Amino acid sequence: AWGTDAVNFHGLIDTMGGSNGFVEVSTKGTGVIDGTVRTGYMLVDPGDVCVSTASTSGCTAGATELDDAIIESVLNGGGTFELNTDKYGTSGTGKVEFGGGGNVTINNNTGTMGTFIIHAADTIDTVQVGFLTNGTTGTNYEWYAGSSATASPVSTADIIHFGQVFNTGGGHVIFDAANDVSIGDPLTTSGGDVSLIARGGSGTSRVIFRT
Repeated sequence: AWGTDAVNFHGLIDTMGGSNGFVEVSTKGTGVIDGTVRTGYMLVDPGDVCVSTASTSGCTAGATELDDAIIESVLNGGGTFELNTDKYGTSGTGKVEFGGGGNVTINNNTGTMGTFIIHAADTIDTVQVGFLTNGTTGTNYEWYAGSSATASPVSTADIIHFGQVFNTGGGHVIFDAANDVSIGDPLTTSGGDVSLIARGGSGTSRVIFRT
């Protein structure tokens, strides 16, 4: 599903192919994505995006609104959910922000570990979120800010983790930022590997732990 100016998806897509299916819902404009998707791999490719269960308050103006339930529906089947954001028209610089004034919950309790990938041209920020956590199965998190996989990576892009419990439930974590990685709240993997990479795109290279 592609919208040059906007995309508003509120439906159901089921590829019926288990781990072999692929779905893309993308736009160069703005929109709302809050339906249900059951597939092996889902790609969402907007400009700025706000992941939330509520409104986009607190997020960048004009960001595409992505309901956390659609991410969960893919991960619960053991699938992979990928966000790939970039600078499109007037829709921002490719930021990914979580919360928007409401709690974000991603739980995987179905027995097969999924993977949540973010390739963001700009900063990934969890400050607005109430909580981001996992169920009994767990999820791998592979997040890249200022990612070279985007067309317009920003050299000052950070990964900022504040404001919630982040528990992968046994999955691994990769936080890889063009600039800094800043951690201010619990990051728990229950045995999963953790990789924090700050590439110093603005002239410094810092992994920051704050209380």
